[in-house]
Amino acid sequence: MRIAFLTNAPAPYRTPVFEYIASADGVEARVFFDSASGAAVVDRQPGYPHESLQPAFNLRHRNYQDDEGWAEQVSMGFALGYLPRLAAFRPDVIVSGEFGWRTSNAAVYARAAGIPLLVWWEGTRFTERKLGVIRYCARRALASASAGLLAFGRGSVDYLREIAGERKPIQFVPQAVNTQQIAEATDRWRAQRKGVREQLGARGVTLLCLSRQLPHKGIPQYTSALRRLAEAVPEGAFTALFAGEGPEAKTIARAADEFPRVIRDLGKVSPSEIPRLFAASDLLVFPTLRDCWGMVVNEALAAGVPVLGSRYAGAAQELLRSDDLGRLIDPLVPDSLDEALEAAVLDERWANISPTRLRAALKGYSCEDAAEAILQAARSAVVGRSKRARS
Repeated sequence: MRIAFLTNAPAPYRTPVFEYIASADGVEARVFFDSASGAAVVDRQPGYPHESLQPAFNLRHRNYQDDEGWAEQVSMGFALGYLPRLAAFRPDVIVSGEFGWRTSNAAVYARAAGIPLLVWWEGTRFTERKLGVIRYCARRALASASAGLLAFGRGSVDYLREIAGERKPIQFVPQAVNTQQIAEATDRWRAQRKGVREQLGARGVTLLCLSRQLPHKGIPQYTSALRRLAEAVPEGAFTALFAGEGPEAKTIARAADEFPRVIRDLGKVSPSEIPRLFAASDLLVFPTLRDCWGMVVNEALAAGVPVLGSRYAGAAQELLRSDDLGRLIDPLVPDSLDEALEAAVLDERWANISPTRLRAALKGYSCEDAAEAILQAARSAVVGRSKRARS
């Protein structure tokens, strides 16, 4: 079975999923990605067949029509050449990411070649709550043209059921990271936790915020809450670490200048440094105002670190199923956020939670689980097409 994947530049956490699929018996997979940043992915030489398409032109637009203060402007690339690339590969099934330009091309080829198309989607009712009528109708049309849908997360299952109807097959695919790799790397650093904390200047309960520093990540709301927290709890009760880069870095820098003993801005860190930060931390704080998922929640649980996760993130809603894993927070309600942070800082139980207990929450969310779910949907689509062809 030949599987063609159409996607934007694959994130590093997708690499194990694609490698697993490409190594499966009887499967020949190829990933076609169409981002201007694709060269960086090729340079890492992922262990799966891939081809990059450079956009012929780009359009800037507001991808998510959020509140004016934190709506994200994004650049969308429109690449040409999908059809000849697909014709050369001759796939038995196409898996295309999102309801946009590339999936429209995939639908044209799939119909002409008489093969099934599966659409891969991560959005939720919340992230799509302000979707316009034209885009909503386009998504319904592409969903109707597909043989089935792949929903990355339970929230995506719910949204796709709304736009696709009850009869369209929807395969749940778990959002996954390389849990074992993160766990092993963090545990190596955890053996040196005292020294690492001294190097970072961490005292008391250590809160780690690890994300791109964009307006919709809730950075202003979180730093404001940290100012109030610093005035409400005893000195030395907590340290807040920030790691990442982006336009909101200036907001973090101002807060660190104002409270240098409790707020530390680490700036951009390399991926190899992240397990070290997890090992030094007691809680991950993820104050996003809008995320389809939020892989850092998976990463924290894999590292054995509980999470204060925003209710506006799919990962927090789905994975924080009990109080000993963390709790949901609402960054847009200051009183609620303040109460959650103060309770976390003054509650000593976080230091005693077993990493094994936290990692157990990721059962069923491994890269192998994700790959098997995709393969199951692809095989079912191909078998269904063969049955229809014989009837």
